[in-house]
Amino acid sequence: MNVASTPVSPAALRAYVASLPPGPPAPGLVELQQRSLASSPDGVAADPLAAPGGSAEELAWQDRQRTLRQQLKVLLAGSKLHAGLTAAALGYADEPARAGASSDPAAVADQVARYVERATAWIEATTRELERRWLGADAGLTEATSALSGYHRYELARLLVALLQRQPQRVDQTDPTLLATCLAAPGQTLPAAPPVPAWVSAGAAADVRMAWSRALARVLETAVDHPFNRELDVVLDDARAAIAGAVDRQMQPLAEALAYSPDARRVAELHALKIAGQLYAATLIHVHRESTRMIQSYQDLLEQGRLEAADRLAQIYQERQLGYVGVPQHFQRIVAVHERQQERALAALAASNAIVDPVAVSPAAEPPATAPTDRAGGAVRTTAPAP
Repeated sequence: MNVASTPVSPAALRAYVASLPPGPPAPGLVELQQRSLASSPDGVAADPLAAPGGSAEELAWQDRQRTLRQQLKVLLAGSKLHAGLTAAALGYADEPARAGASSDPAAVADQVARYVERATAWIEATTRELERRWLGADAGLTEATSALSGYHRYELARLLVALLQRQPQRVDQTDPTLLATCLAAPGQTLPAAPPVPAWVSAGAAADVRMAWSRALARVLETAVDHPFNRELDVVLDDARAAIAGAVDRQMQPLAEALAYSPDARRVAELHALKIAGQLYAATLIHVHRESTRMIQSYQDLLEQGRLEAADRLAQIYQERQLGYVGVPQHFQRIVAVHERQQERALAALAASNAIVDPVAVSPAAEPPATAPTDRAGGAVRTTAPAP
């Protein structure tokens, strides 16, 4: 005979459990627990994300993830500074190169690396001079008594990099002591670093599409201001291919060195995309400026009847791979300078296995991948340089 039973409510169950006397569990409850541990119903599985070591292992994992995120932030911060200095170097008026004294295409990358080294030392010297002014002339300046936090040092480096992008000659024309005097605030204290705003994602696919749009818009603006004899859609197609290849090369060593999450990888990829677009636009400006200058010089020599000099200049034009056809080669060399900086930063991070200050990941010079070679030149009639 079946007897209908009324379901027990949660409140009634809590009241029943509370009324039980203290002591070991009833034999029936123990048996149920053992059966539950011995077998589980179909479709029920253990959480694959649960840490086997319990809460201690979970906390340790979270600490490792925080360390990886901080290290990635440091690498990306240093990468942005180096890319800005590289773009400034391409706009620097190096008189020997502008006079056509060097015809080796690798010389441009060498000049960029040497400029970045000087600019890095200039930024560091300016920062130290500012610290001396904020601490006072008699204060002993050490790392422990630094007037600038890591946040303030990085913001100051960004300010100086932006200055050099607009006026690259400042690295040689303005003494760090004088610049620090101009920039020093009247007080000796700085406000606390503001809280870092939370980054809001529009979605994985949308973030990438927006980043590509920003990069290509920068290239498009540059191509309009510095036109080659190419349709804009051709310029943008070439830019897409070159930027995509640069992003893939930059992401590979990061993926091998840091086991970051998919979200962190997407952030790093967005940074790489922005930097590649910046360097490609700077390469367009550099190649257009040098090509236009040498074509004008070539035409002036022809008008003056100096045919042999015009031939030599046309040969230098070809050897330096100027004109639009040379943009991919120049871009590869410039990106290679930046990639070597990234490799050094990753190597330093792996060696120290420590969190470093963003400014400590400072760009430094690197010799060109190919050593300059002597080229035999002669007064051979060539066609006029083509942009």
